[in-house]
Amino acid sequence: MDPCHVPALCNYGNLLKRLGMFKQAEAMYREALELDPENSNTR
Repeated sequence: MDPCHVPALCNYGNLLKRLGMFKQAEAMYREALELDPENSNTR
C-alpha cells in the first residue's frame, strides 16, 4: 500500500475505534506505522 494513504488509514482506525472495533482499529494503526513510521499521523 502507498504511504500516501497513511492519513486515510488513521482516519479509518479512528472510526473503527469509535464503533468499538478495537482489534481492527489496532491492526489499522499498526499497518499505518509499518508503511510510514515517521508520518505525523502515526505519532
